[in-house]
Amino acid sequence: MARTNPRGGGDRPSQQNQKPIDSFSDGPVQVSIWENQSAKGAFRAATLQLRYKDGDDWKTASSYGANDLLHLEAAAREARRRITAWTASQKPPREPRA
Repeated sequence: MARTNPRGGGDRPSQQNQKPIDSFSDGPVQVSIWENQSAKGAFRAATLQLRYKDGDDWKTASSYGANDLLHLEAAAREARRRITAWTASQKPPREPRA
């Protein structure tokens, strides 16, 4: 993974101003991890974008070549690892068996 930018702590901004709780990139793929609330409590989800520059404008791809798919695969795997680690850290410790 090339870059990481974890954000943590503090009160979350309103939904429209919400910022990702974590973000990183793998090559041209940018990943944002979001924390959301549901009736069952907090959960995290990821968005992946393959960004490229077209002249002076940045665009997002929806079609991927073989090399792009390698970056998407690695980015998705890392996002899953981070979300799974966070989910595991939210579970209360297990009581030892007697």
